[in-house]
Amino acid sequence: MKDSVSASANGKGEKELFVLPFSKTYWKLSFSELKSLKMLIIAAIFIALRIAIKAVKIPVGDNLNVFFTFGVNALGSYIYGPVVGFLSGAVCDVLSWLIAPSGPFNPAFTLVEALGSFIFALVLYRTKVSVLRLFLSKFFVSLICNVILTPIFLSMMYGKGVLVYLVPRITKNLILLPIETAILVLVFTAMLPVLKRAKVITWIHDKMLDVL
Repeated sequence: MKDSVSASANGKGEKELFVLPFSKTYWKLSFSELKSLKMLIIAAIFIALRIAIKAVKIPVGDNLNVFFTFGVNALGSYIYGPVVGFLSGAVCDVLSWLIAPSGPFNPAFTLVEALGSFIFALVLYRTKVSVLRLFLSKFFVSLICNVILTPIFLSMMYGKGVLVYLVPRITKNLILLPIETAILVLVFTAMLPVLKRAKVITWIHDKMLDVL
């Protein structure tokens, strides 16, 4: 299977889509977003949105809440890709801590936030979004960032065993995954037509608007 599934008529890849993020063109386009003032402004807007709704949550059980920042994160990462996504995740974490610190600053958790945006982008950037892709994007973010890295860093930070933090996070993320996937489907179903009409990104077309 080829990594690339379509190309722009001018041959520069401006409208190119990809199945997998393993081609040179994919990363060239991703790095090029750093040179786009429009993309940097969009990233700044999404950072502000993530910070603004960070405390918004819906309780779904004892000590179990659905937050909405991941939806903003996923949509932004879809728009500006893994390079800008990684940087925006790091900036968002630092600004969030500066505005409302909830404990000592730890750059390890800044890395976790950056990787979350990076992973969302790896799965979603310049793709035909589907329910499966949205599920996989949240699955990999939950697995790598929430289940694996966060318990390790908490254990290093507080001196407790990794299992103390790992076991409850496995259960929590398994319960939340289908709910969060459904939220992502709703977000992308609502926002993809908006992105196309507003011409936020050049590579989206009518056939990409149907997530289901």
